[in-house]
Order: sequence, then C-alpha cells, then structure tokens
Amino acid sequence: MRLLFVFIMISSLFLIVGCSTVKDTTYLTPIPIETLSAYSGGKPIQHKLDAVIVGQRMLWGSRTSNIGELKVVFVDKITLTDALKKIGWTGRNWTKLSDNTKVWLVIFEGDWQLIFPVPGVEGEVVPTLEPPYHGCEYSLFTASDGSPLAGGSIPCPSDK
Repeated sequence: MRLLFVFIMISSLFLIVGCSTVKDTTYLTPIPIETLSAYSGGKPIQHKLDAVIVGQRMLWGSRTSNIGELKVVFVDKITLTDALKKIGWTGRNWTKLSDNTKVWLVIFEGDWQLIFPVPGVEGEVVPTLEPPYHGCEYSLFTASDGSPLAGGSIPCPSDK
C-alpha cells in the first residue's frame, strides 16, 4: 500500500512538471551572424526570436552600427497605435496601414557608432568622428511579413 502511495505521488509530480509551461527566453541570447545572414523573411512573424532576428537585420540598413553584443530590452507584437505611442511618435499614422494592424516592436540596448558609406567604394563604410555612445535603437515592422516601418534611436526603457 505504501509503495502504491509513493508511485501515485511520483506520477503526480511528473504530471505537474510535464504540464507546466516554461517561459521562452531564447530571443534574449546573442544571435550568431550566420543565423542573421541566413534568415529569409517575407512570411508572418510568429515568435519573439524571429522578431529579434528581423529587428537586427533592419539595423543593418541604418547608419547606426552596434559595437559588441546587443541586449534585447523589449520585444512584443502590438497594434501600430500602441507601437507609435511606445516610440514617442506624436504625429499621424503615416503608413497606409490600419491603426489596429499588428506590428512587432523590438528595442535593443547597446553601444552604437554612426557609420557612413565610403564614397566610390561599394560595401565599404567608415565610422564617423563621433565617439561611440550607449543607448537604445528600435525596429518597427509588420507582423504579417516583416516589412519595415520605422527604426531609430529611442530612450532606453530603463532610463524612464
């Protein structure tokens, strides 16, 4: 009888542990350059890890380059209206999208350097004379296919 009680208790423990959910935090780990390079977009962004990859790839097209590893301080699928409020946009919705369109907002914290293309040399860039700075950059894009909407500097959530 005692053995049956122990068996039931252990089975219950496994059932509880097996049914509990674990918060997915894989998007918080550094993403290798090979993964970023190999990612192909154009499909719905369902998971935070995919959103972080798309957000980092958007940064590649900007004049701001990260120095060292980035820290993800915010990533969420929200409405366009909420995203514009979060980035401090006070003007009208400039897109052709509905205010309720689902978008991803990703905010990265890190050290940044402004860069500019080298005139006449394709693919080459040169850092500006400005010193690197610490702060946050955001990427805003559609959840339906990762189309870029906006990106730029933003006060870090921890600074507010």
